[in-house]
Amino acid sequence: TGLTPQWTDCDCAVSPNVGKYPEHYWCDSVRVPLRMAISAAWHCDERALHQATLLASFFGQHKPNQLQSGYSIQGQPLNIKDTENACTGKCFVVTAAAAFVVGSKDATKRAEFWAEAAKPPGPDQSCYFCDVLRMLSLMFAAGLMHEPLVNLEVPNPVPNPNMVFAAVQTPAETASRVAAVQGPRAAITTTSTTLHALPHAKGPYACGTQLVANGTAFVMQEYARWKQSYLAEYNGALCVIRPIGDISGNAKFPRDCVSEGVGYGMLLAAYLGDRPTLDGLWRFSQSFLNNHGLMSWQVQPGQSKAVIGDGAATDADEDIAMALIVASERWGVEYWTLAKKQIDLVWRREVDSDDGTLKPGDSWGNCKTIDPSYFSPAWYKVFGAATGRKADWNRVSDSGFRLLSKCNSRNGGTGLTPQWTDCDCAVSPNVGKYPEHYWCDSVRVPLRMAISAAWHCDERALHQATLLASFFGQHKPNQLQSGYSIQGQPLNIKDTENACTGKCFVVTAAAAFVVGSKDATKRAEFWAEAAKPPGPDQSCYFCDVLRMLSLMFAAGLMHEPLVNLEVPNPVPNPNMVFAAVQTPAETASRVAAVQGPRAAITTTSTTLHALPHAKGPYACGTQLVANGTAFVMQEYARWKQSYLAEYNGALCVIRPIGDISGNAKFPRDCVSEGVGYGMLLAAYLGDRPTLDGLWRFSQSFLNNHGLMSWQVQPGQSKAVIGDGAATDADEDIAMALIVASERWGVEYWTLAKKQIDLVWRREVDSDDGTLKPGDSWGNCKTIDPSYFSPAWYKVFGAATGRKADWNRVSDSGFRLLSKCNSRNGGTGLTPQW
Repeated sequence: TGLTPQWTDCDCAVSPNVGKYPEHYWCDSVRVPLRMAISAAWHCDERALHQATLLASFFGQHKPNQLQSGYSIQGQPLNIKDTENACTGKCFVVTAAAAFVVGSKDATKRAEFWAEAAKPPGPDQSCYFCDVLRMLSLMFAAGLMHEPLVNLEVPNPVPNPNMVFAAVQTPAETASRVAAVQGPRAAITTTSTTLHALPHAKGPYACGTQLVANGTAFVMQEYARWKQSYLAEYNGALCVIRPIGDISGNAKFPRDCVSEGVGYGMLLAAYLGDRPTLDGLWRFSQSFLNNHGLMSWQVQPGQSKAVIGDGAATDADEDIAMALIVASERWGVEYWTLAKKQIDLVWRREVDSDDGTLKPGDSWGNCKTIDPSYFSPAWYKVFGAATGRKADWNRVSDSGFRLLSKCNSRNGGTGLTPQWTDCDCAVSPNVGKYPEHYWCDSVRVPLRMAISAAWHCDERALHQATLLASFFGQHKPNQLQSGYSIQGQPLNIKDTENACTGKCFVVTAAAAFVVGSKDATKRAEFWAEAAKPPGPDQSCYFCDVLRMLSLMFAAGLMHEPLVNLEVPNPVPNPNMVFAAVQTPAETASRVAAVQGPRAAITTTSTTLHALPHAKGPYACGTQLVANGTAFVMQEYARWKQSYLAEYNGALCVIRPIGDISGNAKFPRDCVSEGVGYGMLLAAYLGDRPTLDGLWRFSQSFLNNHGLMSWQVQPGQSKAVIGDGAATDADEDIAMALIVASERWGVEYWTLAKKQIDLVWRREVDSDDGTLKPGDSWGNCKTIDPSYFSPAWYKVFGAATGRKADWNRVSDSGFRLLSKCNSRNGGTGLTPQW
C-alpha cells in the first residue's frame, strides 16, 4: 500500500507506545505523501517516486470524498471518531492529492483529488493541523513550491531561474498584527555593469542589467509607504489621491484623483502582486467612465460634481491596459478580456489611425498637440501581440520614434524632449506651463524609453536612453535641476503648484542607466539617490509614484508579459518575477473588500516526466493545476485569519479552543510544527511580515539546546508546556529560512545554516543517520516516519557542504520505508510510530 505507521522502530516492526494508534496510518502519517512527493518532484529520487506511486495507487482506488479517518498500514479502514488530539478526514485527502503530482498519470483521479482538496474545510470543527497541511498541499500541487538553489561559493544562494513568487494579499483582520513585525532587511548590492547588446537570458530583461541585484525587499517596503501616503477608499473602490497642498495638484481641487495615478497604481499593483489594490483602482476607473467608455481624467470624489475633467488621458488609458495584461498572467483570463477591451478603446479613441500619431486624449489633439512622454513603445509591441494587430501598433511606435529623432536634431544630443510639441518637434502649443521645455511631464520619457530598450532591445529606444544617461551622467544626481531647456540649460523653476519637485528628475533618470550606461559608479549613484525617501517639505504625488515605478524597473521587477493569441490566456512567462506584497495595516481595511474576478483553475496535462525537465516548476511530475495561484492566495488569506495570532510583537499559529487537533487542557496553544508550517507558507508565498513574526516567536521560546520548545501557551504564567524540541518543526523552519534567503537576502541564509547545524547535532543520530523525533529523546525504537523529509536533506547537504552526512539521513529513512512496504501489502501506508 505504501502506507506507514505513525510511529515505529528501525525495522518498521514494532510501534512504541507513543500517542494514539501509533501502529496505524493516522494523523501523523498523513504527512508522508506530501514529503515523498516533494522529494520526487524536486530530485526525481526513484525511492521517493516509488513511495508516492504506491500511495497514489492506494488512494486512487477510492473516491476522494470517501477516504476514511485512519487505516491500518495494510489499508483496512479504521473509522476513528476521536475529537481531541485527533484530526478530521480532510487531512487524509489533502496530502493524498500531493502524491498525484508525481505518482499518477490518471487525469480523472488527479482532477478529483485536487477538487476535493480545494474544497474549504467544513464548519463543524476546526482542525489547525489539517488546515495547514491543506495549505501546504495546495501550494505544492499548484506548482508554487520550487526547490531552492544553493551554492557555497557565494554568500547568498544562487537566484533560482524557475522560482515562482506568488502574490500575497494580507487580509484586514491580520494586517494590524503583522505590520509591526519586521525582520532583517536584505542588503542591496549593485549588479554587474555588463550590458547586453543582444537578447540574453541572464537577467529579467532582454537588454541591459538592473541596477541592484536584490532590491525586492526594499521596493516592497517603499510600496507599503507609498500606499499609506496616497491610497484612499471611496465607495468600495480605491484611488490615488493628490493630497492637500501637494505640489503636483491644484489648490482648487484638494484630494482629487487623476486617471494617470490610477494607471500608475495599477502597474505597481500588478507587478508587485497586490490584487486587492489593482482591483480597487480598476473599480474606481470604471465608476467614472465618460461617453467613450474611458475614465474621466480628473475626479474629486465625494463632491456633488465629482467629475472635473471629463475627457480621457491617453497615458493613463494605455497604462491601465498594460496593468491588466500583467494581471492576466497572474490571475487569469478575466483580466485578459478586460485588457483587450481597453486596448481597443485606446486604439479607436486615442490613436490617429491614418498615420499612427498618439493623441493626448479621446476628444482632442492632433499633429500639433503631442506629449512625447505619453509615448510607450514597449506597451505597443505587447498590445500588437495581444490583439493580433502588430502592424497597426508598430505604426504607432514608428510615429513616436520619428518624433524623437526630430527632437534630437534640435536638442544638441541631450536626448531631452519638450513637454508638448508638434509632429516636427518644432513648435510647442500653448498647453500647460513651460510646454517647450524638459519639465514635469517630460521626466517620464527616460523610463518609457528604458523599458522599451530593456524588453525588446529596440535600437531606437536604446539610442534615446543612452543619450539621456549620457546627459544626466554629466551631473551629480543630487545636483539635477528642476527643469531644463531641451538643449540642457538649467531652468531652476520654483513653482509650488501644478509643478513637481527636483526628485522627479532624478528617479526617472536612474531608469535610463539600466540600459544606457556601463559606468558602475554612475549607476550606483543614481540608484542611491533615487532610493532616498522623498523629502518632508512638500508632498509630490507625481514624483512619488514615478519614483516607485522607476525603483521597481531598476530593481529588475518589471518583466515583459508574454502573450499568445492561440490560447485564451497569455503564455506563462518563465522569467516572471513575482514580488511579495506587504499590505500595511493602514490600507488593509480599505482594500480587503475590493475583490476582482477570480482566476479560473484548469487541470494541467497529465504527462509525467521520468527524467528531469524544464517544462514546469518541478524536475519530475506535473502540478495538478495550471493556474491555481490566485486560489491558493485566497485560501492563504483565509487560513491566516483563522489561525494567526499576535503575542508581544511576534506571531504564532494557534490551535483554537475546541480544535480537534488540540488538547482541551491547553486552549489556544501554539506548537512548533505550526511555526514551521507557517514559515514555509510565508516564505513560498512571499509574505515576509508573517515569516518574520513566526521566526521571532520561535526565538522567544528556545530551550537549552537553542531550538524552539515544541508546545507553548503564550500569555500564561508558565508559557512553556513542552520544553523539548520537535524535529519536524526544526527542519521545516530551516527550509523556510533557506527559501526566504533566496528572496530577501543573506541574513536568512545565515540563520538557516545555524538552524540546520542544530538539527544535525541535536536531532540526528550521527552514527547511522537515524532521524530522532526530538532533541532530548528517541532512538532506533521510536521513529515517526512522517518527520522524514529527504527533499530537505539534499538541500541541507548543499547548503552546509555536508552532502554525505545528509545523504545518510535520507538513506536511513528510505531503508525504513522499504521495510514498512514489506509489511503493508503495497499500500505505501506507514505507521505513525
